[in-house]
Amino acid sequence: MPSKAALCGHCLAQPPAYDRVYGLFAYAPPVNGLIKAFKFNQRLFLSRLFSQLMVEYMQHQMAELPDLVIPVPLHRTRIRERGFNQALELAKPICKKLDLSLTTRLVSRSVYRCPQSGLPAKQRISNIAGAFSVNSDMLPDHVLLVDDVMTTGATLNALATVLKSGGVRRVDALVLARSTGREK
Repeated sequence: MPSKAALCGHCLAQPPAYDRVYGLFAYAPPVNGLIKAFKFNQRLFLSRLFSQLMVEYMQHQMAELPDLVIPVPLHRTRIRERGFNQALELAKPICKKLDLSLTTRLVSRSVYRCPQSGLPAKQRISNIAGAFSVNSDMLPDHVLLVDDVMTTGATLNALATVLKSGGVRRVDALVLARSTGREK
């Protein structure tokens, strides 16, 4: 758990369900442009570079590797629209390189909602509420969620909430970039 000094005021007042977030970059140029190209313009070759950077970061920053890796799930409608799940494309090479178990079946996005990226911060929490469900009674002790960008943390918090209500003790997250709150 990070020291209290490493937490923002909001997280001190309302602690999130996740235990820790590891973020490689600020969501700012040039990283944000590369992530947008990967995510929205089918530049899947970038996932190799991104996941290699994430592996190196994990090897230096994470004291304890997780029991299981879960890429943030997309609703099947969104996968059909985009053609892939960017979080899964990042997680697969990470798990292969570090010999970690990965699952896409333990948690599902059971409700289709409008994209979080188009919403103001205050609406993201209500938009994501109830969107995820756990599909098993057999949950590991320590889970790592993988995603491309963390903006408000609403998606990661919703996932961590359902996982912890199912019995997971520790939920960490690894994201390629974190929002600075200043990007447009």
